[in-house]
Amino acid sequence: TLSKAYDGTTSAAVTAGALSGVAAADVANVTVSATAAYATAAVGTGKTINVTYTLSGSAAANYTAPVSSSVTIGVITALPLTVSAPTITLSKVYDGTISASATAGTLSGVLAADAANVTVSPTAVYDNKNIGTSKTITVTYTLSGSAAANYTAPVSSSVTTGVITAKALTVAAPTITLSKAYDGTKSASETAGTLSGVLAAD
Repeated sequence: TLSKAYDGTTSAAVTAGALSGVAAADVANVTVSATAAYATAAVGTGKTINVTYTLSGSAAANYTAPVSSSVTIGVITALPLTVSAPTITLSKVYDGTISASATAGTLSGVLAADAANVTVSPTAVYDNKNIGTSKTITVTYTLSGSAAANYTAPVSSSVTTGVITAKALTVAAPTITLSKAYDGTKSASETAGTLSGVLAAD
């Protein structure tokens, strides 16, 4: 079998072909078994698979096993991982970005031998930066660690309950003209103080 999903081993499935050359009197007493192994356990294409043969049976000692063979078209595909629901901070104050905060759930599917060498990191973003409710937040995942290349990251997930609230601004004390001559109105003259809190991009 030329392809398998990553399992942390070099084992490959093989069935021996028909054995030739055994004397007719020994046919019932000589059998051949094949063992196949990838050159390495890592994910990849164009991988070498080596096949070796072993003889068994009461007449096996009278024969030598067939020579080993190999192919260079083996494939080991990455093992897909899953993750439980992330913890998402569903609300933030407007900051001019689409960034959101999320913590990944529990990662599943990593082989025990790789557990210390595969970690998952989430990235969460709003659909846009503007204030609003019922906003979509999408969480994508990235794998890291020395064994990460043997796995595929969990599929993205999303919620539609995100909220971005308006950013509160402040202003310095206004300059007010405290006196005027009677003009029959209630109007007064003032100049607003400095506005603070507006993002540089806005």
